[in-house]
Amino acid sequence: MIRRAMTLALATAVLVLGACDDSSGTAEADTVETDTLASDTLTEADTTEAVDTTTVEEDTAAADTAEAYDYPPGPYGTRYLDIIDPELGFYDPWADSYTYVHQFYGDPNVKVLLISSAAGWCTACMLEAWELVDTYDTYHDKGFEILYTLYEDAQSRPLWDDVHRRESDMALMNDWRDNAGVYIGKPRRVIDYPLFVDVGFQLNPYYTENATPLTLLVRTSDMRIVYSAVGYSAGSISDNVKTVLFAQ
Repeated sequence: MIRRAMTLALATAVLVLGACDDSSGTAEADTVETDTLASDTLTEADTTEAVDTTTVEEDTAAADTAEAYDYPPGPYGTRYLDIIDPELGFYDPWADSYTYVHQFYGDPNVKVLLISSAAGWCTACMLEAWELVDTYDTYHDKGFEILYTLYEDAQSRPLWDDVHRRESDMALMNDWRDNAGVYIGKPRRVIDYPLFVDVGFQLNPYYTENATPLTLLVRTSDMRIVYSAVGYSAGSISDNVKTVLFAQ
C-alpha cells in the first residue's frame, strides 16, 4: 500500500560579504594590505573557535539529555544500529498521556521494543496489526513490548491535529483496537498491545520508502535500532523478535 508521502522543502540562504579596498597611496595600500592579512588571520581563528564551540555545545546537549533520561548519549539517528531518539513520544488517547522511548531504556521487563507506524487507510497495516497479536501474546512475558502508532485516518488526514475531528479520530482508534481483521476478511480480534497516536507524524524520518507500515525493533539494553522494515513484514518481525530476545 502506497503511503501518502510527506515531503519537506529545504531552503538554503547564502549571505555574501563584500570587502572595501583603499588605494589612495602606496604607503596606505601597504598598511591596508597588512591590516587585511591580520584581519584574515583573525577571521580564520574565530571561525575555527566557533566550530569547536558548536561541537562542544552539541556534545554537551547530548550528554545532558542522556543524564536527564538515564539514556545512552547521542548522536541519535533513524537507521540500522543508530541509537533512537529518547524524546520520541506517542499519545495514548484513552489515558490522555504520552509514552516516551526513553522510558524503556534498561527496563528489566522489556528487552525488545517494537515501534510500528501505520495509517487508517492501509490494509497491509491492518493485516500486520492483526498478526502482531500472536507475536505479542507469544513473547510479551519474555520481554517483548509494542508501541503501535497511527498517524493518519482513513481519509489520509493527520490524527489529532484538528480539535473538530477528535470524536472521529477517537472512533478510529477504538475501531482499530476492537475490530482488528474485520476489514481484511480475517476473524475479528481485539488488539491487546498498546496503541498510540503519532501526533505530528514524528516517525516520518524513519521511513526509507514510500510505503506503510514501518516497523522498528529497538534493543533496550543500548536503545539501538536492530531491525527496520517498510511495508508488510509480519513473519520477519516475529523471527527477528525471537532472535533479539534470545541473543541477550
